[in-house]
Amino acid sequence: MARVSQAIKKQERGIGAELFLRDSRNVQLTRAGAQLRMDLAPIYRGLQESLERARLSAQGKTDVLRIGMIPGNAYDLAHYWETFRARHPSGD
Repeated sequence: MARVSQAIKKQERGIGAELFLRDSRNVQLTRAGAQLRMDLAPIYRGLQESLERARLSAQGKTDVLRIGMIPGNAYDLAHYWETFRARHPSGD
């Protein structure tokens, strides 16, 4: 844990504020820590999504196709859905 504490202290020095309130029993985010967490949340989600896309790409699954339909053309497009399902039975 010493390395984690050192890394946190280094970030706190760089920011100029404590990120956590600590005592022998509890650890809580400070206002600055909570703000940093909120600001980093979308970046973290983007990183997780990027890692998932890389994993899928390694499996040959490179993209997602989303198709919007209206009830009037569903029958005309049925052949395409059947062909897709035959080629990709697991939905991949």
